[in-house]
Amino acid sequence: NKDIVNAQPRGCRVVCISDVTFMTEIMSAKRDDKKEYFEKLHTVVEYANVLVWDDLGKSKHTESREEMYYEIINERYKRKAPIIFSSNEDEYTLPEKIGFAAADRLLGMANDYLIEVEGESYRR
Repeated sequence: NKDIVNAQPRGCRVVCISDVTFMTEIMSAKRDDKKEYFEKLHTVVEYANVLVWDDLGKSKHTESREEMYYEIINERYKRKAPIIFSSNEDEYTLPEKIGFAAADRLLGMANDYLIEVEGESYRR
C-alpha cells in the first residue's frame, strides 16, 4: 500500500486495495500514532476517482475496523465516488463483517449494479 500513497495522479485515479492488507496497515498507522501516514492512506482511498476493494470483509471484525469501514465508505457515498468490490460475503453476512451502517451505505451505492456470483472456488 505504500505504492498507493506515492502514486502520481494521471487522469482518472483508480486505487486497488486488498482488504486484509489495507485494513491491517491503516489500523496499525492509526494505533501507532503515525498520523501523517494514516492521513495519506485515508485520503488516497477517499479521494480516488474509483476505488477497487478486493475481498471486502475478509479482515477480522473489530469495532475500530467497523468505524474505519464506515468512514471510508460514507465519505465516498457523500461524494458519489464509486467502489468496485469483491467479497465472499453476501448482502446478509456482509454487515456482520463491516458493520450494518457501512454495509447499508455500500449496498445502497451498488443498487442495480450488484452482481452475485456463485460456484466452487478455483483455489481448491
